Amino acid sequence: MKTNLILPRFIQFCLLIGVTFLFDSCKDLKNLDPGKDIKLIMNYKPADSFVEAQVKDAKTGNLILDKINIEIIGKESANIINFEGEAKTTYTKKGPSIYLGLRNVTPTATQPVDFKIIISVDGYLTSSRDVSLKGVNNPPVEILLVKASTPPVGSAVQQGTITNSATTGSSQDNSIVAVNGQNSTIVEVDKGTVMKDKNGATLSGALQTTVATFSGQSSESAKAFPASNTTVLSKGPNGEANVKGTLVPSVFAAVEMKATNGSKVSTFSQPVDISFEISPNRINPKTKQKVKVGDEFPIYSYSESTGVWTYEKEGVVVSRGNELFVTFPTSHLSWFTLADFIISNSSSTFNVKVTFNSDGSVSAASYPCSIEAFYAPTEEGGEPSIQNISTEIKKNSGGSGYTLDLENIGLNVTKLVLKVNFGVGTQVFEVTRSNGTMSSTNFTFKTSTNKNKTIFINVTCENDKPLEIKPYNVGIEGTLLSPVNWSFLGNVSYDSGDNKIKLITSLPDGVDMNFRSVAYPDYTKIINTGTTETFTVPIQLTKDHPLCK
Repeated sequence: MKTNLILPRFIQFCLLIGVTFLFDSCKDLKNLDPGKDIKLIMNYKPADSFVEAQVKDAKTGNLILDKINIEIIGKESANIINFEGEAKTTYTKKGPSIYLGLRNVTPTATQPVDFKIIISVDGYLTSSRDVSLKGVNNPPVEILLVKASTPPVGSAVQQGTITNSATTGSSQDNSIVAVNGQNSTIVEVDKGTVMKDKNGATLSGALQTTVATFSGQSSESAKAFPASNTTVLSKGPNGEANVKGTLVPSVFAAVEMKATNGSKVSTFSQPVDISFEISPNRINPKTKQKVKVGDEFPIYSYSESTGVWTYEKEGVVVSRGNELFVTFPTSHLSWFTLADFIISNSSSTFNVKVTFNSDGSVSAASYPCSIEAFYAPTEEGGEPSIQNISTEIKKNSGGSGYTLDLENIGLNVTKLVLKVNFGVGTQVFEVTRSNGTMSSTNFTFKTSTNKNKTIFINVTCENDKPLEIKPYNVGIEGTLLSPVNWSFLGNVSYDSGDNKIKLITSLPDGVDMNFRSVAYPDYTKIINTGTTETFTVPIQLTKDHPLCK
């Protein structure tokens, strides 16, 4: 017979210990071996407030299982902990999941805790994500990385080699061109340019140069843009500091040069030229006329090391053969974009409230929602620029229906496509805007075939340690076996009413589904939802997992 030693709440920091011994008779008590058949049950809460992130390939959407390098930047970065309860601002772990817990601070909708997470993986372009904690449970976020060898549709990666001397600089004039299918990006380095790393050391030898270019009119490539719906520029176009707004890119590019020892080029002895191809039908917003040689457009840059965007300078329209380009000189490398910057204020943006009706089977406090905002084309007969927004719909305070509040949407948005991860699969809703008027913003969830289900989570270790972990304040995802479309089901929470760790969500009856924890995406389990209202998802961790050691 097994004996349960129950350790509720936190494992490493605040252990509240309660011991329950179950015996059939006094004989059991007399024959009890303290070191045998004791089962340790831990209700584990890594943090009071949290968000979970998953790192995915921007083209395939698949989880990246390689080692990921993580850096956290922000005022409260010292209070951000991982799933094991460790406070680290820089660390490396196996992908794809990142648990970002918050201690010592309680975020709210009016006083959120904001920080940046910078992610790098070998073979991928470094990127970042702005994260905002607005309560205890926050919807998971995706961090999409671009693989240099297989970029998403609407983008291209071109690599070349520049030979550099420590004394005389580059041995010749160099030009590297990347074409993303809609326009090209050109990087030019003049002969004699000396290249240095971030510490000022001169780099020599063969420098691998990578130019990745992305079209802002491609839904797939736009997802790789390393900025959120609301971006704070450290310096605005008019010199103002910390100006808040939205960047809507026409084209953006990442430029990287590095030596064989891995050291990256940071600065140059003389500027290099970067050119973005533009359509001759593009309209100059200043003149309201088609673009012409000599026109100027603002260029913005992004620092991978700080996760900060800033106004760079004005690029000038030049003619190269039969094409027009916006060209600008730079003495450093990073991400660059030719974009419209929409300042967040009542005269340049609008807010919209979208409501969702639902039947009694809907119970989660919130559901993730990804949004594609289509901006009016910047050229005659052109395609719209696309911006991606990740947010959530929240249950109304009265308990009936849900609401999605969208703020700081640019006035030239013509369409919003809302993709809500509700239960199993994704439901798509569309809102259009014409002459300042929105189409219907009231929708109904299709939930008639679903029922409320209570999911219990049970985590064990493969090394047969007498350990059972019941984690909460963690997210759960589910998918049908075909088609495979992982959807966020909600967060497992502690119910003080019945002292159980559980998640209540809306699922179909009697269907084979695959489940996984956002924290443990490698461990999936196929379970039939049955006709009962409750079932358990077992997760078995490898023996070398930190919680099993």
